[in-house]
Amino acid sequence: TKGTDATFNVTVNGETFDMKRSSNTVNLDGMEVTFKGTFEDDGEGVSFTTTADSDKIVDAVKAFVEDYNKMVTDLHNAYSTMPLQKSNGSSYEPLTEDDENSMTETAIKNHEEKAKTGLLFGDIDLQGLYTKLTSAIQGGENMAVLKSIGLEVAYGNGLSTIDLDEDALRKALDTDPDKVKNAFSQTVANGASSNGLMYNLKDVLEQ
Repeated sequence: TKGTDATFNVTVNGETFDMKRSSNTVNLDGMEVTFKGTFEDDGEGVSFTTTADSDKIVDAVKAFVEDYNKMVTDLHNAYSTMPLQKSNGSSYEPLTEDDENSMTETAIKNHEEKAKTGLLFGDIDLQGLYTKLTSAIQGGENMAVLKSIGLEVAYGNGLSTIDLDEDALRKALDTDPDKVKNAFSQTVANGASSNGLMYNLKDVLEQ
């Protein structure tokens, strides 16, 4: 028997549509729905409500916050850590082959770690990247929106990092998930008044 299109009437967020699809699986308001059978139009239909998968989203945001904080911390430490000096005031120079022959493997490793410390001290490019990344998460309208969904700038030990209020994020996801999405992904090019956090960070990193 030749197959026929699925025809159905659907009301999503208060708007009603008559639809026809060649597949039994359709996308309705970002949700995949599969029709398993047919039923007569008796006025009752099938009704259900949906909520965001908060656990999955919260885990993704937590991972982002951890990655961001590690990135800016590593950058800050790289350009702000001064080179180490020996007790006599001399620097840790690279080891020669003769030096290595007279030292244990552990001693060589320790010396190399000390010699590498502070190699990027005062690096202007790293300092500029750190400044741009921290600026991307603070200031103006975007900062207020981020705070309302549980993301707030934290200052300590000379660092600007992000603190996550998980309860505030979950509340925002339950009450206004689009607000959370837009805080990360909206763009001025698509009509928003300001760019979202991920767009701002992406812009910095691409530079």
